[in-house]
Amino acid sequence: MRSLDLNQYDHSETIKPVLLLDGNYIALLSDNDCVVRLVNTRNSVERSHYLLHGTAVDMKVGTDDRTVYVSTDDGRVVVMTVILELCDPVTMLVKNIPSRSKP
Repeated sequence: MRSLDLNQYDHSETIKPVLLLDGNYIALLSDNDCVVRLVNTRNSVERSHYLLHGTAVDMKVGTDDRTVYVSTDDGRVVVMTVILELCDPVTMLVKNIPSRSKP
């Protein structure tokens, strides 16, 4: 089993990364605490990233093991649910959210 080398990413020194989806993915912040990166822990490949409108002050993972909460210095909270593929069972739940359904 390969270990994840976090040194290949410029990551935050103040906010700890969080593991997601049974440890298969890790969410970490950039060195300026303004970008959330989603990295596969098995092969160290970045799957996605998200630019924050502010500077992160804390990051936590939800009890569902796929929701990331990032609080920013201006008091906002960004909530992200990780959906990896179209076949992910959570996709059906997201499609039923009223803002996502077609009129």
